[in-house]
Amino acid sequence: MIAGKAHKHKNHIVTSGKRGGFRLLKTAVIYGPNAAGKTNLIKAMDFARDLITGRMITRPTQSIPVMPFLLDRRAEESPTQFVFDIKCDEKNYTYGFCLDAQRVHSEWLREIRPSSERLLFERDTNEDGNTSVRFGTFPLSAEHSMDFLAFTAAGTRPNQLFLTESLERNIKYFQNVYNWFDRRLVLIYPDTRPTGIHFRMNIDDEFQTRLGKLMNVFDVGIQGVELEEIDFEKDTRFPTELKEFIRKTILELPRPSAMQGSVQMHDTTLLFDVDEEIEITSVNLHTIHRVEHENRDVIFDMAQESAGTQRLFSLAPTILEFLSGESDRVYVIDELDRKLHSQLSYAIVQMFLENSGREPNQLIVTTHESGLLDLEFLRRDEIWFVEKNSEGISTMFSLEDFVPRADSGIRNRYLKGRYGAIPIILSVSNLDWAK
Repeated sequence: MIAGKAHKHKNHIVTSGKRGGFRLLKTAVIYGPNAAGKTNLIKAMDFARDLITGRMITRPTQSIPVMPFLLDRRAEESPTQFVFDIKCDEKNYTYGFCLDAQRVHSEWLREIRPSSERLLFERDTNEDGNTSVRFGTFPLSAEHSMDFLAFTAAGTRPNQLFLTESLERNIKYFQNVYNWFDRRLVLIYPDTRPTGIHFRMNIDDEFQTRLGKLMNVFDVGIQGVELEEIDFEKDTRFPTELKEFIRKTILELPRPSAMQGSVQMHDTTLLFDVDEEIEITSVNLHTIHRVEHENRDVIFDMAQESAGTQRLFSLAPTILEFLSGESDRVYVIDELDRKLHSQLSYAIVQMFLENSGREPNQLIVTTHESGLLDLEFLRRDEIWFVEKNSEGISTMFSLEDFVPRADSGIRNRYLKGRYGAIPIILSVSNLDWAK
């Protein structure tokens, strides 16, 4: 996401405003054939995020569910490494860890400066589970000495990250890095459900209005949206045993003394409010269609909408967020064009580029939509390809590496295989049973 030498679309670049700061791109569009590894890139981000934030819970004797590269015996038997270079709170960091199913072999966090790196911590764990840790120099609070940090790091379980453990022990020196993974990294898969919409609509009338207007902009026949509330106790779709299980599960969620949230149960969303008592409301999202020639509105259940419209609803919270121009997130969308018309895919990226403001938002998408391959729309360094070699190893490379002419017809050149990263489809005659 560091800008290359291209001069076009300078408004696609965010700078820190400081001398020696990085020039960061707002967008990356990733192409490649099916099974090239595009989704695995996002799954790797997802795995790391869940491990760091504790969404993936590792018990003391539990193995880490890491999936190594299976097409090479050496890689299959070696630890897997994850490294993120991130920007948060006007500082740049490199954070990484190396692990296998049994333990975290190493973990490190450094601050990236214009001409150097500053160590914050470095941790190594051997096969016996013994940990050594080294800290850099940074200001300490009165309640936490360096000895306390070293004690906490040494006491971190071999199958857990120190970054995670430090937050659980209320050590906040590295909280901004933790928060980047917990709050700023947003991952959306093709089957992601729009679970946050119901909760937002329930507490924010303005969000409901904006959602309806956004769907109207997309020309899918929807004039507005509304929530239907159903008394959870009287909702016959849930048997008594399941209702008891739901209550028990909500009570066991990690929470402060009071909490509001939502749980998705198939096509139904449950809103809950937990204080001294549990209040659960069953809600359905309905869309409003206007029949002009009959001067009336018709209400649809979400299940009655097309697959493409349902996909738009799963993307809508993200689109509305970056349209506000006030967010500071990295949005990663797998298969942006899934179930969407090509013009809708184009419009979503265009909305982001034109309306996401000067905040350091970034949009990273994988796609097969070749209509985005336009140098009047994107920079060369914003276009990426993923290709798998004969050994099954995936490699990413940028269009910047090819230095194409601005008028060279990027889309046609890509479809003709000039940049690789397209499927090589054999003749049907290779099927000895086909006629």
